[in-house]
Amino acid sequence: MSKSYQQIQAQIAALQKEADVARKREVQNVIRDIKASIALYGLTTEDLGLDGAKPAAPKKRAASQANAKAANRTQKPVAATKKTRVSAKKSAKKKAESEAAARFADGTGNTWSGRGPRPGWLKEAVAQGKSPEDFRV
Repeated sequence: MSKSYQQIQAQIAALQKEADVARKREVQNVIRDIKASIALYGLTTEDLGLDGAKPAAPKKRAASQANAKAANRTQKPVAATKKTRVSAKKSAKKKAESEAAARFADGTGNTWSGRGPRPGWLKEAVAQGKSPEDFRV
């Protein structure tokens, strides 16, 4: 016998409440484990990047950016050579490849390229019974 729409909605609501309780319990366990690790290793908010400042770029990259800015202010422009043009094309191509097109979207502006871990909005939708294929672009 098939269930009515209202019965299914009631079942979804009950499952959502159950999921919320399970999430709260799991979060409490994770927080307990994190606090234990912080105490064990004597970590500070600065160690964890929680001191209110934006996380710094890797030192090597930050230094090279600062050097490039300083060089741009002090040196005259250099005529583009074949080598610099080729290098610029390679870096542009590399950037274009790293910015993958969205393969999944939820219709409210959230997108995912399919690379890396699933975003929260997709995890939630799957938890509610949807399929990732429902969001394929």
